[in-house]
Parts: sequence; C-alpha cells; structure tokens
Amino acid sequence: MMTKKYIFFILLLFPYLSFSQGKPVSESEARTKVFENYDISKHQYIHPDREIEALNKIIDYASQRVPFLTATQLRAGKADTSQVVQIIKNGQIFTYCYDANCSTEDDSATVLRHGNRRYVINVERITPQIWGAVPNDGKDDIVALQKASDYCIKAKRNLYIPAGDYNISRPWIIGRRSGAYTFSNYASLSIEGEAAQLESSQNATRILPSYNNTFAIGITNSRGIKISKIKIDGQNPVNKILTAAQEPLLDINNYVLNGSRDSQYSPYAGIVIDPFSKTVPEDGGYPGMTAYYNSSVSGTAKCTFEDVVVTDFVVGFLIEPYMPGAPLGSEITWRNCVVKGNKVGVASCNNQNRNLLWYGGSVGTCYYAFDGASYGTRTGNIPHIFGGNYGGKYLFNAKNANGESTVKAWGMHAERFGGIGFFGGAGVSGTNPAILTDCRFSFGFPTSSVDHHIVAYSSILFQNCVFANTKAEYEGAPLRIWKWGAVNITFQNCSLSSGGGNLALPVWADSEYNFIGNSLAEGGHNQGGSQGSTELTSNKRAASKAALNRHTLTVQTIQFADDPGSIYYVNKAVNTINLGTQTLTKDPATGTATFTVDDPGVVKVGDHIINRTTTNYESYLGTKTLSSNVSPIGTISAISGSTITISGIPESINSGNYNLFSTWWSRYHEPTIGDVISGQNVIRNVSKPDAWKVGNHITGAGIALGTYITAISGNTFTISKNAIATNSGTKLFDTIVYKVTGTQD
Repeated sequence: MMTKKYIFFILLLFPYLSFSQGKPVSESEARTKVFENYDISKHQYIHPDREIEALNKIIDYASQRVPFLTATQLRAGKADTSQVVQIIKNGQIFTYCYDANCSTEDDSATVLRHGNRRYVINVERITPQIWGAVPNDGKDDIVALQKASDYCIKAKRNLYIPAGDYNISRPWIIGRRSGAYTFSNYASLSIEGEAAQLESSQNATRILPSYNNTFAIGITNSRGIKISKIKIDGQNPVNKILTAAQEPLLDINNYVLNGSRDSQYSPYAGIVIDPFSKTVPEDGGYPGMTAYYNSSVSGTAKCTFEDVVVTDFVVGFLIEPYMPGAPLGSEITWRNCVVKGNKVGVASCNNQNRNLLWYGGSVGTCYYAFDGASYGTRTGNIPHIFGGNYGGKYLFNAKNANGESTVKAWGMHAERFGGIGFFGGAGVSGTNPAILTDCRFSFGFPTSSVDHHIVAYSSILFQNCVFANTKAEYEGAPLRIWKWGAVNITFQNCSLSSGGGNLALPVWADSEYNFIGNSLAEGGHNQGGSQGSTELTSNKRAASKAALNRHTLTVQTIQFADDPGSIYYVNKAVNTINLGTQTLTKDPATGTATFTVDDPGVVKVGDHIINRTTTNYESYLGTKTLSSNVSPIGTISAISGSTITISGIPESINSGNYNLFSTWWSRYHEPTIGDVISGQNVIRNVSKPDAWKVGNHITGAGIALGTYITAISGNTFTISKNAIATNSGTKLFDTIVYKVTGTQD
C-alpha cells in the first residue's frame, strides 16, 4: 500500500527529477489518465489498486508546477503561476526559473519575459543550443556560437559544445572586440567540446568554416582562455591531398590550395591569438574585417589549448600576425594537440611571443611544423617543445631578433620528414644556442631530398640525439649542414647512424664543429665493406693505440694509457679529393644522379660528394636564395666502371656541370708501415694488418689520396689504385696524427 509519506516524497522530488526528463508524449494524453476529482490534499491512504491512478495524479500535479512550454507561450503568460518552467527549443528542453531580482531584457536565450516576470535559464552547462545551434543540420551556427561565448564571458560561465558538426560562415571571435585594453577588463573563458579526433568525426565536436580567407577562431583581448576537445577543419585541403610518403611535400606550392589566403599579416588560420591591432596592416588585413582594427591594443596571454585538432588551413595556430607597438601573445600552452595538413603548424609572429610551451601531440603534413620567420614581423619565438611526434618538410623555421635561443626541444620524435630546418637569420646576433635534447630524427623522403637538413645562422647544441632514416631509399642522403661564419654546432653524445645520419662535412669545415662523445654507426648500404667502431668526439682517452683502430676521429686531442707522457693531436679528420668539373645527370624519379670520372680508383661507395659550384639553395620562406659554393649533395651508392651513382640528391641540384669533390671521414690506425712498388696495386709486408679492414681508405708515400683497401691476405693489402712510386717501409695512414711536439705518429 502506498502511504501518504511516500506520495509526498515523490511530490517533493518530482520537480527536480523532471528537469532531466524528456517531454511527455503530450500533456493532454497524460491528463486523460488522471481523475480530476481526486484530491491529493486529503493525504489519504491509497489502495494498491489505485496506485497507478495516484501516480498519474502526481505527474499531473508536477506538470502544473513545472509546465512544458514554448518561449511564445511563456511570453503569453502561461508560466505566470509557476516558479520553474521547461522550455522546448529545437527538440531540446531547457529549465528556466523565475527571478524577481532580474532586470535583464528578454534575449530569447538566457532570459525570457512576460510583463515584469523574468525567467532565467538554469542549466549546469551553457551550450550554443540555447541560442539555437543544431549540430549536423548543415546550417550556419556562427550566430549561436558567438552569442554563447559572449554570454559566458560576461556571466563568467564555461561553454560546453556537444558532439556534432557546427558550420560557420564567418570567424568566431572570442574576447572583447573593441575599447581600450586594461588589466581589469580582459576576457576569460573555458570552451570544451565532447572530443577531437584526427581521422574520425564520431562523437567529435567539429567547427567547419565554409571560407578560406580569414580564420575559424580569433582570440582577442583575453587572459585565461582555454579551448579543449574540439576539432577545426578548414578549406585548404592539404591533409586531404598530401600524405607523408608523397614527393609533393617538397613543393611549397602544394600547401596553399583553392585560393586560400596566404598573406604576411593575415593568413588563413585555424586559431589566431590577437588577429587585430590599432591599424590595418599593409596587406589590407583580414578581408571584410576592417572595423575590427580599432583602438584596441590587445595583449592576450595565458591561453591553453588541450586535445585540439586543427587541419587544412594555411596556418594551424597563429600568434599576433600584426601587432605593432605593444605586442604580447605570451604564456601560451598546448597539450596533446594535433596539427596536420597546414602549410605551417604553429606560427609565432614577433619577438614578444614568449613562454610558449608545447607538450606532446603531433604536427605533420606541413611545410614548417614551427615557424617564426614567415608571418608578422618574422622574428617570432618558437615554442619550447616537450615530446610529441612530428613530420612534414621542415621542423623549424626559426628566426628571432633578441639574441635568444631560437629553439629549445626535449624528446621530439620526428620521422618521414625532410630537414630539421632553419635556425637564426642573417644579421641576427644570437649567442645562446638552440638546444635539442633526447630527440630522434628519422629522415625520409622517397626520392629527392631537401637541400640542407640544417641551415644555421645561430649556434646549435644537439644532446643525446639520434639521426637515422625512416626509409631505405633515403640512405644515400648524408646529413647536410650549411652554417654561417663562425656559428658553432655541437653534437654531444649523439648517434649518427647509417644512411641519412651520416654526417657530410667539407674538409675545411671539420674544425668548425664540436663533437663530444658521439657514435657514427657504419655498415650497410652507405659504407660498403668498411668496418670498425667509430666516434666523433673532441677529446679522447684510450687504453692503447690499438683500441682506437678504425675510429673516425674529429680534430681533437688523444691520450693513451700506455703512453701517459704524450698528448696526440688529430690534424685532419676529413679528407677530400678534387674530381674536377663533371657533368651531372639527375634522375628525379629515383633521387639519384650519375657522373663519370677518369680514375674511379680514388672514390668508393660511402664517400660523400661536395659541390663547389655556386648554387642557389632553399632559404627562409621557401625561396631559392641561399647562395653557396660548398654543399654536400649526396653519397656514392654505386660504382660501375667509371660511372659513379650518388643518392640523396638535393631538390635544387639539377642536371648540369658542377665542380665536384669526394670527401670522407678519415680513420685512425695505429702506426703501420709497408712496401709499395710503382705500378702495382698491392702493399706488402704490412706491419699491422689487424689495424685495417677492407674498405678503409689508405695513403702514404707513393699511394694516391683516395685509394682504399679491396682485399687483405695475411700482411698483404690489395688496393683500388696502382701505386705511383716505389717506397719501402712507407708510413700507411688515413687520419694524420701528430704528437704535440710536432712529430707525425
């Protein structure tokens, strides 16, 4: 039997429970099941046979207390006897409560009014549906989104955007849009979607702009903006056309499609921090938005983006593209964001964009992952990077004017990409090096390679980094570095593995690099048959000379435990041979090139080829304006008679005539002597044959530079080129090592 206590308990709870309930089939249908003469106020006991009747009476009672109405019915006075009302909008139900103290006018969303009675929306989460947004209907939702964010900023509420596709026909601007900025009136807001997924729209919150000339979301005059779990898909379909394995990734023209706007001060972007300033920039600013360039001096800071996905824009995230006078754009944090299929992943536009922090996530299918040299004043700071996965053509286009470190990165994992990129700029006097620690760089394009993997106008320090390859086809490309003047590049405890990791330096440049405790792995495609432990380090201690056999040593000092009183000095770490002017024939389909030499006995598989003909290579902004008369252009991958094949050809090298040099890292061997006879390709009576392996370069009096060992039998070496003079007991070596006293070892 149902007691009166039970009935009143239900009556007490029902108005609150009904807030989360759907609308009855119809109010009239519910009433037909209720006995109108049943007096609930008598508090009588109810017989079990009449419990259903009683419960239906309770439903009717609750419906009178919390009626389901439309906004039109409320405005007609249908809710005047109720303190709480359920309003039906676009198939959804929202709760409104009477507020005697409210004076806000009826806005059809948060406040509804009849006479002097105002009903204020009472929901746990503010959503754009309150203003009429309907996801997945293909209609424009920008008005609802804009009103929702404006309301939340004013009311200091958070905005939640349920899963679905939200179409926008113009930019969504978050923050104040006019008036002078002060620290007391900045905008603050948290926007959260349901989820953001790169490859799937299932359960995702997606913002879909229909245009390609402005931006999707602009944040102005704000502090403490947070956006999370939202995907933004643009109309520059890079991600839909290119993949990381395609050669078109090398061409900058493939990153701006369908007329998308790519202008210095107003590129098409997913999210822009401070898109406007006091005046219109020289490129005209964002089209149709001249009125937004007003008296506001922005100063947005302390923004956080978490689990945000941005695809198919010219720029994914853009920071202050035009902010003369008083830029800020600082304290920006990204966590687990994905930026793919944009020309630029993240672009910082001036040197006041500081304390930018990127955690995890990924940036790929782009020309530059992080760019400070393409937009605005082109002196932007690159975010500090902590982990994450990266790809595209270049990781960095970093250039600032403050003398600060251009890049600081920890734990990056980059694969199937072209080059690490550009550091500093001509005329930049930065003394603090870029620092990249515990990073893995696995280069890999299937055919042509970037011109240089690193272009350094400022110093760089690589610590505990690995340089390797993703694809076997790329193994012929050496690690190519161009650096300006006395800029210093340091490798410390790094691994330069076989393939693209092999470091190619011209002979006159080896002393301009610092090597501390690095390894240079060998074997396989590049190195032919050469063997032996190798390393690149500036100062070496070894148990004995034999312990260093076949090590690749940089210009450095050496001390041996069994010769404690002596210090040795490596005079030459890189050897080179002038091959003269040669006609190079390039095969773009394979990324290889061939040329012929008169004397193939002085070159071998694994040697690097240097171009000494002045050539224009790629510089900042994708232009071919870096003029250089010295650059590695590939690695010898095959020799057939006098025809030499080199792999990993830079994209700017085409068929033509070039002054070519062959170069290689020379190896240390403990002191060795042997006998050579002019016109013969053997060395007899070798004193230390165990110090050498097939494939090692070897020279000495009567042996031409570039000659290498093709076979070893006991103490007799067969070499690649006949001796040019007869000498007994000639010193055999590859690396030149002296004692500090000046005696050649």
